[in-house]
Amino acid sequence: MRLHFGASEPDPLAEGRAEHLLVETLSFWRDWLHKSGTGFFNELGPHRVPVIRSLLVLKLLCFEPQGTMAAAATTSLPEEIGGVRNWDYRYSWVRDTAMALTALFEVGHFEEVQSYLGWLEEVILKSSRNELQVMYRMDGSGTLDEYELPHLQGYRGSAPVRIGNQAAEQKQFSIYGHVLIAAHLALSRDRDSAPRMWQGLSLMCDFARDHWREADWSIWEIRGEPRHYVHSKVMCWVTLDRGLRISRHLGLPPGEGWDEARDGIAGEVHSRGWSATRQAFTMWYDSDTLDGSALLMSISDFIPFDDPRMIATVEALRMDLGEEGFLYRYRADDGLPGRDGTFLACTLWLITNLAKQGEIEEADLLLGRVNQVGGHLHLLAEEYDPTWQEQLGNFPQAFSHEAYIVAATSLANARADERRRPQPSELLLPDAPHGPAAATPEDLAALLAEVARDHAREGYPDFGGLAASGMREKIAGALASLTSFDPETLAGIPERTSFWCNLHTLVVIHGVLALGLRVSVKEVPRFYRRAGCRIGVEEFSAEAILHGILRGNRPAPGWLLPPFPPGDPRLRHSIRPSDPRVLFAACTGTVSSPPVTVLTPATLDAALSHALRHYLARQARLDLAGRKLTLPRIFKWFDDPGRSAHDVAVFVAGYTDAATAREIREHPESFELEYAEYDWRLQAPPRA
Repeated sequence: MRLHFGASEPDPLAEGRAEHLLVETLSFWRDWLHKSGTGFFNELGPHRVPVIRSLLVLKLLCFEPQGTMAAAATTSLPEEIGGVRNWDYRYSWVRDTAMALTALFEVGHFEEVQSYLGWLEEVILKSSRNELQVMYRMDGSGTLDEYELPHLQGYRGSAPVRIGNQAAEQKQFSIYGHVLIAAHLALSRDRDSAPRMWQGLSLMCDFARDHWREADWSIWEIRGEPRHYVHSKVMCWVTLDRGLRISRHLGLPPGEGWDEARDGIAGEVHSRGWSATRQAFTMWYDSDTLDGSALLMSISDFIPFDDPRMIATVEALRMDLGEEGFLYRYRADDGLPGRDGTFLACTLWLITNLAKQGEIEEADLLLGRVNQVGGHLHLLAEEYDPTWQEQLGNFPQAFSHEAYIVAATSLANARADERRRPQPSELLLPDAPHGPAAATPEDLAALLAEVARDHAREGYPDFGGLAASGMREKIAGALASLTSFDPETLAGIPERTSFWCNLHTLVVIHGVLALGLRVSVKEVPRFYRRAGCRIGVEEFSAEAILHGILRGNRPAPGWLLPPFPPGDPRLRHSIRPSDPRVLFAACTGTVSSPPVTVLTPATLDAALSHALRHYLARQARLDLAGRKLTLPRIFKWFDDPGRSAHDVAVFVAGYTDAATAREIREHPESFELEYAEYDWRLQAPPRA
C-alpha cells in the first residue's frame, strides 16, 4: 500500500523502488533488534515477543538528532475517564528517558545511551547552574509552558486538554540518580567517553551532595507543597553511590564530601523513611503513607532485594495498594479530584522484586496478566483499570515498556538461578517430642486456654511471660507430637474449624518465640510462611492453615496464587464453605491482631461471634452521625465478609448493638468506609 498526501498527486513511486524500500526498512529493524540478542532470549518463553515489542516502542519514541526520548506519543489521554488528570507527555523526561535507555543497555543497545548522556552533559555544562530540568522538548529546548485548549472536549469528555507541562518547573532530585545509573553502565563498557562525560556527571553528584536535605516534588510530580520524599532521598544516595563507583572504575578522584553525604542519606532514610507500624518504607519522612516507588529502592541497589525490610515493604504494598495483582502508585491525597488507575510501571517493578525474592510463579503469573493488558500488539499505556479492564493515560508509555523489559529479563534470570541451586524448605518445625503421645484437638484447646488465662494481657499473648515461663517448650512439644495425629479423624466442620484455628494461633506463638522476634513479625521475611508444624507426613505453615484450610484455599491478601497448588494432598483438609468470622479468631500476634480465642466444637458458633464483636468493639469506630465506618484493615484485605461496601456494612451491623445495627441496615449505602492502619508490631514482645 502506498499513501499520498497533498493537493496534487506526487510522482508515482515505481513498484520495484517501493519493494526495495520495504526490504531496507525490514532489514534496519531486524538488524537493530539483533543487537539486543533477543533472538537468543529463548528463556523468556511467552514473554519473548512482548520484550521485542517493548524494544521497538522505545526505539520509535527516540528522536535521533538529540538522543531524546518522548515519554509517550500523546497528550491529555486521561488517567480517569471524565476526570481532569490529563497531561501532555510528548516531551523527554530526564528520569523516564534514563530508565528506558538503561533497559535498552541491559539488552545490548549502547549507542542510544551514549548519545543521550552526551546531550545531557552539553545541557548541564551550558547551563548557568549544575541543575537539570525535569523534562525538555524533543529538540532539547526547555520551554514547556502549560496551557489549555478549551475548544476541545477531550477523550470521552475528559477535559481539559493540555499543551505543555507545568511539572517542568518542579525540583525533582531523583532524576540525577537515574542518569548516573545509565552513565555507570555506559562507562563500564566504554572508558573512552569518560573524559567527555565526567565533568557533567561530577556536577550532578555535587548537586546531590549539596541539595539532598531539601524538599522537592519527587517522582509523581504531585502538584502541592514540596515534601521530603523518600524516593528522592534514595535517588540522591544512588547519584553519589554511582559517582563513587565511576570514580573508582576510572581511577579519578571523587568529589569532596560524596562519601559522607551518601552515608548520611542512608542513615536518615532508614530512620525517618521507615514506618515501624506499617513495617514498610513510606512515601515521605515520618509518615505511614505507602508509595509504589519504594520498589525502586532494591532495583537501584540501595537495599538488597532479600533484605527483611524490603520483603516487608513488598508485602505491605501488595496488601494496601494492590488490586487483582496490579499496583496503584499511592493512595495519598494529591490535591486533585478523582483518582487514577493502577500504575503499570509500579506493577512491573513489583514483578521484578518478586522474581528477585524467589517468588517465581507469582511473578510469572502477574507478568502474564500484564501481557493480556497489552493485547496482541503489546502496547502499554501508563495505567490500567482492573474493574473496567481498560488502559488509561497517555499511550504508548515509555515508562511502562522499559519496566516491562526489566521485569521480563529479571524473571528469566531468576528462573535460571532457581534451576542452578535447590531451594531448601524455609519452614521452621518445632522440636521432636519427648515422652508424651500425640496431642489431641482437646489438648491443643487446653494448651491455648492456658496461654489465654496465664500468659496474656487483655487477651493478647504476653510473649515476654511465655518466654520466661517455659511455655515455648510446652507448645513445641505439643506441635511436634502432631506427627502422629491423623486430621482425617476430625468429623464435621465445627470440629475441623476449631482444631485448625487453635493450631494456627499456637503455631504463630511458637514461631515468635522460636525465631526470637523482638519488635515485629516482619523481622523475619514471610514469617507466616516460616512458622509451622508437621501433621502426619505433611507440613503446614501458619499461612497455609489460615488461607489454605480455614479460608478454603484462597490467596493471601495481595497475592494471586493460593497456598496449595492443584493436586496437593493437603487440599482435602480445606474447609468449604469457609466462615468469615474465623478471620477474627485467628490470632496473628500483632498489635492489630484479633486476641487469643479458644474454640471448641460445642461452642464454636457463639465463640466466633463473640470474637468478632470483641474485635469490632476494640478496633472499629462506628460514627452514625457522620455516616462513617472506620473498620480494621482486615475488612479491606479480605472479601470474605463481602465484596462491596454495602455487603461489608451489613455484615458489620450483625455484630453491633441493636440500635446501631438498625441504623446501618436501613441505609447501608449512606455510610462511607475507611480502614484503620494495621500495626504489625508485637503486642507484648519478649524482653531482651
